[in-house]
Amino acid sequence: MKIKKLQFQVIPGSKSFIADTPFCRYQIYSVLHDSWCAEINFGNHTVCLTNETGITVDQAIATCQMDFESRVLKCFEIKMEDDE
Repeated sequence: MKIKKLQFQVIPGSKSFIADTPFCRYQIYSVLHDSWCAEINFGNHTVCLTNETGITVDQAIATCQMDFESRVLKCFEIKMEDDE
């Protein structure tokens, strides 16, 4: 199964990027000189996906993509269980 790639957009005036999905928003932002944090936002609830220093922007994007793919696949698993 091919799952859509997240499309990150720059937040003007900041070192942040966001990618919106139908059920959440992914955000990555610079926390130190060259270290990035990845988060997922569900309305007023935020979960940090990375908690180490030294994460590159590419690693933060990859972390968001892996989280998105696992959530999409989990939705399909639940749907298939309901159909049985």
